[in-house]
This record gives sequence, C-alpha cells and structure tokens, in this order.
Amino acid sequence: MTRHLTPAQRHLQRHTAATLQAQADAAQPDRAHATAYELQLMQLAEDRRRLKDIQSIERKIELKAQLLPAYDAWIDGTLSANHGAQDEVLTTLLVWHIDCANYVRALDIAEYALRHGLVLPDRYERSLACVVAEEIADTQLKAHDAGQPIDYAVVHRTLVLTLTHDMPDEVRAKLYKANGLALLALDPATADTLTQAIEHFRRAHTLHDKSGVKKLIETTDRTLKKMLAAATPAPAQPGVPREPEAGGPSDPQKSQTPSPTSTPATSDAPPPEDKLSEDQKATGTKETPPPEDKLSEDPTSNSTSTGESA
Repeated sequence: MTRHLTPAQRHLQRHTAATLQAQADAAQPDRAHATAYELQLMQLAEDRRRLKDIQSIERKIELKAQLLPAYDAWIDGTLSANHGAQDEVLTTLLVWHIDCANYVRALDIAEYALRHGLVLPDRYERSLACVVAEEIADTQLKAHDAGQPIDYAVVHRTLVLTLTHDMPDEVRAKLYKANGLALLALDPATADTLTQAIEHFRRAHTLHDKSGVKKLIETTDRTLKKMLAAATPAPAQPGVPREPEAGGPSDPQKSQTPSPTSTPATSDAPPPEDKLSEDQKATGTKETPPPEDKLSEDPTSNSTSTGESA
C-alpha cells in the first residue's frame, strides 16, 4: 500500500535531508537530524522485510514502484544539498529505481553518488559503478532481444558516468554492446552513427571476446560500405573523339553552310531571250544570237556589251 505524505511532511523530509548532509562532516552532528535519518533507515528496513516475503521478482518490482514515491522528498533534499555524506537510504533507492526502469531518476542519483564516492550497502557484492553499468546494460539488452528499442540517451549517459570507474571487463563490454545497438537504432542511420557503432562493438570484443558482437561488426561494416558507395558519385569517363566514318554523312552544320566558292544558281543563268529581244528593240539593234562563249559569262558582262552595242 502506498504511503501518502502531507505537504508539510514532504517539506520536513526535504529540509531534514538537506540539513543532515550539511552537518555530515561536523564534529558533533545534530542529534535531531541524525534521528530523522535513522527514521528513514527504519522505514527502509520495514519495506525491505515486505519485499523479502515476496518470491516473485515481478511482484517485488511492483511493490517497489508503490513504495518509491514516499522517498522522493528525501532524495530531492539530498541531491539539492550536494554535500556528499554517505547515505544508505539513497544508494538503496538508486537500485530500486533501476529495478523499476526509472532510469533518468536512477542516473541522477548515480551521478551524485559517483561524484562523492558513495558506496552501496554491504549486502551488495559489487561496486556502485558496476551495479549501475551492469543492471542498465542487462535490462537494455534484454529489451533489444525482445524486439524493443534500446534507449540511446540512457545507455550513453551510463557509459559516460561509469567510464573512469573500475569494474570487470565483461560488464563494461555489455555496456559498449548496448550502446552500439542503440546507435544502430537511431533514425535516420548515417555513416557517422554506423562508424561509431562499429567502434563500440570492437571495443566490446576487445574487452570480452565472447560478448557476441562479431556478426554485428561484419553486418554493420557491410552496411556502411554500401552507404558510402551509394553516396560517392562514379568518376566521369574522359571523352574520346570519334573519327568520321568513310562515306558517312557529312556534318549537318557544315552542310547547311554554303561554300565560300559557291555562287547562287541564278548568277550563271543567261538572260531570257525575250528580254534580250526587247532591249535590242529599244536600242534599235538588230536581233542577233549572242556568241556561244558569252552565254556562260556573268549577266553583268551581257549588260555591258549591250550598252556598248548601243
């Protein structure tokens, strides 16, 4: 059953968490605020006992989702104070938020915890960075196997937050594989995202050769090569001039342009006989046939000779 806090109780919880963080390093911490933290520990212990009574993982997660809102004020107060005191309540709630797939909230807590060097309670055998990396990578890879998309923002932020923290190579390889798969799912796919995905897969294989990324490397590399080939235009072939074929048709442009030595057909035609007769009549010249060699001369020569006859 979900516990509902009044606005006054939520304000007191936030204020108590922030004040406790500020006094964490003091030589004589305030007893009242320390007691408030102890009350949070007592409530957490009670909720953990309820969880232990449940065998089903699915039902455990459902109960955690019902319990988490009651701790929101404590989380908000602790993160806003930003003093970095060790807090078992906060680190336990970090794991619960991962279990409930509240990844943004979980990573906000993880960023604070890693920055201040907080550790998980003794019941957790792994380091805080290892738990964050492995739990998020495992859930994202399971989602991918079930046909669901991987949240790139979540896995990328997890990779960045835990990059400098020690953990087994197998765990980090899972995170690189999940990040590579998330890059492949980005739409639209680009040469840059495919290149980054290959780099993440190769890093995963380097860290753990049984991480199951060999085929992913091969298929992604082929896809990238095809994309680059399609985006690169084919080089232009240099043109080779062709010799005109013997007896072939002449250039149309040349055939349309008259030869400089050609003359119009009308320039060589002899004057009409009836016109010549009329000129001769006008000049009173006796009609005589022109010599044969004069017929082939230019018409201007005929007019000149006519004038001379007159």
